[in-house]
Amino acid sequence: METKRDYSIDIMRAIAIVMVVFGHSIIIYSSQWNIYQTTNRVFLFDKIKDLINVVQMPLFFSLSGALFSPNNVHLAEMLKKKTKRLLVPFVVFGLLWLLPIRLLIKYPGYNNLSLFYIVFNKIVLGKDNGHLWYLPTLFFCFFLSYIFSAISYKFIKNENIFCLINSALAGILFFLSVVLHFDSYFYPIGSYYIWFTLGRLLYVNIQNIRKRLTIRVISVVLCMATIVLILFYFNQRFRLIINTVCSFVWVITFYIFIPNKQFKITQYISKNSFGIYLFHSPLVYITYTYWPNYNPVFVLLINFIGFGSLSLILTELIRHSRFCWLIGDRSSTLK
Repeated sequence: METKRDYSIDIMRAIAIVMVVFGHSIIIYSSQWNIYQTTNRVFLFDKIKDLINVVQMPLFFSLSGALFSPNNVHLAEMLKKKTKRLLVPFVVFGLLWLLPIRLLIKYPGYNNLSLFYIVFNKIVLGKDNGHLWYLPTLFFCFFLSYIFSAISYKFIKNENIFCLINSALAGILFFLSVVLHFDSYFYPIGSYYIWFTLGRLLYVNIQNIRKRLTIRVISVVLCMATIVLILFYFNQRFRLIINTVCSFVWVITFYIFIPNKQFKITQYISKNSFGIYLFHSPLVYITYTYWPNYNPVFVLLINFIGFGSLSLILTELIRHSRFCWLIGDRSSTLK
């Protein structure tokens, strides 16, 4: 029996990729980013980037976790599928897209380093591979979820209980990653696996949650409160705590309020979201290299509209070629 499509997932994925592209387009004005410098200070862009950081990647990881059910799937089959889906694009786009662009613009993080060191240490091991850290991290999230599932399902048949236990394990991993600050991919895996598990828990129960008016009202109030916190908090010691709480509130609110309705525009953006993600980020470094001090509106337009459109065009070209599998040949991208 074919499962009915949940169009709210497409809408959330479309919103998430727009936030990612917009965030990359203004990251030079963020007080939390120092790879490139600008003489312009834009308070509004700085705070918008803070708001985007709270929700963009937690939402992406939650969407992947929401749709992942390891039942009746062999480990070898899952690993083969996710390797093709995530690790192969990681290698291809790392070596044939991100690396050439960074070398051509003389990216400061790669200066005076050998090509072997850049490829192995910076890109493959994740020391400085830009946005591509997401792909291996998501791969290991799938792997962890499968392992936990294989163990838990032998003793627990109720999916809600399993999701809660999985989330508890993810919480412990999150705590360890914060306290120990693991190097390389261990830190993002520990930091984001909790959102992967939260996505499945929300997806399993979302219909019941959406019917409860009290929860909907509370989530709106909390969202307004988190905006105030992000805009006005200054104590760096509590930044992680505040961001984590805000992320939970906003991700849950998205699941509650995004309707299960079909919109052509969100389906189109969702379908191309993986390709847009892969293509866009390295392009903004061109702007930040040659025009970092130009009018911020001009920089935003070049990065968001110009390079965003170019990323979409390149995605469509790949989609209609023999290499379509690199960006996913299904509409449910980043799945």
